[in-house]
Parts: sequence; structure tokens; C-alpha cells
Amino acid sequence: MNYLYKFLLLVFLSVPALHFAQGFQVNLQGQKQQGMGGAGTAYMQDASSLFFNPGGASFVHGNSIIAGVTPTFARGAFMDANTKEVSRTNSPVSTPFAAYGLFEIKDSSKLKLGLAVYTPFGSTVQWEDGWTGRFALTRLELRAIFIQPTVSYRITDKLGIGAGFVYATGKVNLQKDIPIINADGDYAHAELNGKAQGYGFNAGVYFNPIEKLSIGLTYRSKVEMAVNDGDATFTVPQSVAANFPNGKFKSKLPLPSVTTLGFGFKATDKLNFALDINYVGWKAYDTLSFDYENNTTSLIDTKSARMYKNTFAF
Repeated sequence: MNYLYKFLLLVFLSVPALHFAQGFQVNLQGQKQQGMGGAGTAYMQDASSLFFNPGGASFVHGNSIIAGVTPTFARGAFMDANTKEVSRTNSPVSTPFAAYGLFEIKDSSKLKLGLAVYTPFGSTVQWEDGWTGRFALTRLELRAIFIQPTVSYRITDKLGIGAGFVYATGKVNLQKDIPIINADGDYAHAELNGKAQGYGFNAGVYFNPIEKLSIGLTYRSKVEMAVNDGDATFTVPQSVAANFPNGKFKSKLPLPSVTTLGFGFKATDKLNFALDINYVGWKAYDTLSFDYENNTTSLIDTKSARMYKNTFAF
């Protein structure tokens, strides 16, 4: 049996690295949960339950404080359908982090309070110089930090509920070339940079119907990140500078809702199974728009269709 456990451990350690393609969603909120493929809705381990299921946080024994950072390396490639030329990204290392504190109230062990700070969305994509899509994008940096005070209450020995208010703060930086060439033969350049904020909530229910089986259901709401005072900077030849005035811009970026149903099963003292089924509301990201403070015939407000679709993730 010891050989079987060692074999299973080797397999499970090898699998997670193959499954991290997920747009700008970052499912790296718990170090232990990463080792379990991101499953944590029905399997309570530590204070990271404040993210995975606030309803189950009241079932975590004692107080818990944890923090973690996970360096990530994004790599991408694009092949031009006509020329077959391949362009690649040279994106910098990203460092999504999470920190949780979960505390038991002395007068009532059924009630717990917590504070979570984590980065559920964000990425940096930077393309190599001169790539074929440079007029659409050369660099895109998205960063969102969620701050979530949370209350969790164990109604009975088998049922717990919890909820947390989410304040989100972040930034966006988008850069691309403009098809105008200066005297040195270089293309003009646009940079949109701004801070964003939004609000939402995280709620969950945890149920332990029998000793070995646990069930969790959570809902993390959509958060509308609004940029109300961003800076638009254009580096263009002096002859067309009047057509591309620097100024402010507004934009919105919806961060999708996530509904998760989770199951946990304790087979033995040394073997646990967990499954999370996520339904992600990516359809909310249907349009990316920019409203410029100073419009000209060359600089007009833009609306770019994204047409994302809702999806399941297991």
C-alpha cells in the first residue's frame, strides 16, 4: 500500500502544472489547494477557506494565519495565417499572492471572523518587438487585489454559512503601436494607464451530512472594475500631434462571477478526494471600451467586441 501512495503522490504532483491556462483569472489562492488542482470548496484545510468557501471557515479548528506567493511564467505564440510567421511573448514573471487571517470568537466557537487579501485576476502579456499584431497590442498589464472581511457561522455541527464583502483595487496598462511612421522609421505609440476599483461579495454554504462526506456551494460575484481617471499618452510625430492629444480616459473591465459546487470524501486517514465544479460567468466580458476626454477625427471612442462565453471548469 505504501508503494501505491507514493505512486499516486508522484502522479498528482505532476498533473497541476499542465492545467493553468485560464485567461486572466488566477486560481492560485491557496498553496495546499494548488497541490489538489485548485479544489477547496468542500475540503476545509486552513484560513484559505475564506476564499474557497466562507461557509466552511467556521469548521477550521482554532485560529489560522497563512500567506503565499506563486511566481508564474506566461508564454504565448501567434502564427499569421497568411505568412505563417510566428510571434512570441516575452512576458515578465508575475507574482500573484494571497494572505488570510481567520480568528475564533472566544464567547462562541461557532462564530469566526476573517480577513482575506488575494489576487484572483491579473496577468501581464508583452509581445516581442515588431510582432504582426502590434497595432492591436504590444503590452497589457492587468492587476486586481481583493480585500475581503468575512463572517462565518456554524449553525449546527453539520452546517455552516458565511459571507464576505469584497473591495477590489487594481490597475490596467495597455500599450500598442499606431500605423504612423516618424522620421526615424519607428511607429507611433499609444499607452493607456489607469487605476481601477470595484465592489462585490463572496458567499458560501458548507454541509457535512455524514462523517466522511462534505459538500460546499459558493458564489463569488461579478466585480465591475471602473477606470474613471486614466491617462492616455500618445507618442506621435509632431505633424500629427494635434490629432492625438494626451488626456484622460474612462473604461470598465468586468471580472466574472464564479459559482462553485464542491465535494469532499475522506476515504481513509491518509487519503482524501475532492472535486470542484466551477461555472465562470465570462460572458460579462463582451466589450472592451475606451471613452477619451479629448476626441478628434483620428481619436474617437472605441468599443471592441470580446464575446467571451460562460464556461465550466473542473
